[in-house]
Amino acid sequence: MSAPQMALASAASNPKNLAIVVGGALILVGGVYFFVYRPVMQKFGLIPDRQAIKKLNQIKDYKGFSPTYARPSKVTISDARALELAIQAHDNSSWYNDDEGALYAVLQEAGSPDNLSTIAKRYQIRFKSSMGEMFGDALSSAEEVKRVKDILLSYPA
Repeated sequence: MSAPQMALASAASNPKNLAIVVGGALILVGGVYFFVYRPVMQKFGLIPDRQAIKKLNQIKDYKGFSPTYARPSKVTISDARALELAIQAHDNSSWYNDDEGALYAVLQEAGSPDNLSTIAKRYQIRFKSSMGEMFGDALSSAEEVKRVKDILLSYPA
């Protein structure tokens, strides 16, 4: 009988030993996940790191993505153009047609939180969902999140 088989046979005969073997296996698997797998995946941008998640939440919660934020005296975009931009954002955010450049263009053309809010309102009316959540779902790398955040930070206060 091999050493692992003897260890399992011994563990099976004594509940205390079984708990130690199972606990050790869980610690080993957790260690491999947190200290090997996860850092490698974050390094290659396949899963977001803590800082990217924080930035992503800041984007989702940005005041301009609220459909009710727009101050009418500050809005410089027409409702028709806002609807066109909302449709452009929606059409370029799906998994099969993921065009970040078109999403950046929507944000750049908005140019202010009030205009973005008007676009977000048209988006919500047309697609029955949140434009901020859509942007959060569409951004898949830390570079994309940073680019969107930089655009939003360039808006006048």
